[in-house]
Amino acid sequence: MSEQIQPPARKLRKKGGVHEFIDTLLGNPLEILAENKLPTQKNILRRIRSLQQKNSRGESVNVTRKDMVKTVASEVLSIWQRAHIDAVRIDKIEENIHTLFGELDKLLKHWDRLKPDKGPLISFKADIKKLFDVSPANLLERLKSSRKPEWEEDWLWYQGMCKVPQVGCMTTRDASLASRKQRRDERQAAAQVRAECEATVVAEHFKTV
Repeated sequence: MSEQIQPPARKLRKKGGVHEFIDTLLGNPLEILAENKLPTQKNILRRIRSLQQKNSRGESVNVTRKDMVKTVASEVLSIWQRAHIDAVRIDKIEENIHTLFGELDKLLKHWDRLKPDKGPLISFKADIKKLFDVSPANLLERLKSSRKPEWEEDWLWYQGMCKVPQVGCMTTRDASLASRKQRRDERQAAAQVRAECEATVVAEHFKTV
């Protein structure tokens, strides 16, 4: 059963109606992007809304959209880096956020004439449930060429984040990455021991010559 947004009452349209509409469309603002999953487009918009702060009199604080986008882009990149999934440069992330916000702006120009069960509103609602994808276009090729034994696991986890709803979480990702690090450290320690043993054997050989 598809979710439907009821249009705001006509009495709200003259004053504050658009804000009511956005509340219904996006939900509550996010004070911080959740780090248990890679962020969706909807959560990016909710996070930016929280940066449109108001003072005690309900007046908007002078924060430019550019500043808000920079803040959120930095948070997005941090989450992707924690997941160890390649991402594009931060300036490209900022550009993608501006584009996403532009799509919302276009919708809001005619917010009071949108039909809740079809057209642009339905398409927008479906799109913002998707991953805010900042991976490079050649992510799969990068993973393959990395020659890491776990590249397929990385790809499958990323694909889970692309699903609606998302499959997987950062907790299991952290556990997997920690296990990898432990195995890597053990291999390096074993290699170091072998190298030291070989050096000792060589040294002993030359002593007896």
